[in-house]
Amino acid sequence: MDETKKSETETPSPMDQFSTFIRGLKLPDIDVNDILASQKKNIEAFTKAMQAATEGAGAVARRQAEILRTALDQTTAMIRELTVPGSPKETAAKQAEFIKKAVETAVANARELAEMVQKSNKEAFDVISRRTSEALDEIRKTVLRKKAD
Repeated sequence: MDETKKSETETPSPMDQFSTFIRGLKLPDIDVNDILASQKKNIEAFTKAMQAATEGAGAVARRQAEILRTALDQTTAMIRELTVPGSPKETAAKQAEFIKKAVETAVANARELAEMVQKSNKEAFDVISRRTSEALDEIRKTVLRKKAD
């Protein structure tokens, strides 16, 4: 297909559409380029935040898989040990020890996963928080600049 024909039939990017819309408003005393630059920074911040959240979710999923493999290995070992003949007292003591260890491990794993999720969420939130602060500074500077003119 001819490149000129291809570009005529392509849908403009969302940023191009937004740019056309803002420029079409013909707003007095507003620098459209400032608005567009700010929106581009917003999109970049949201992209970075989503990337941090996605990477965090991936790390949590990988850790959950590791925890599951370890739990299966431990369960297999427990079953093997419990099938060894012994007195009822010894078997009960082994069972109690396995239960205690399983509960402690489950609590530690839950805590670790919660901390991983919290860290990932904080990283994503910090990106958005910084960008929000920057955007408010940009608005303030624009308003002050227009008052000075």
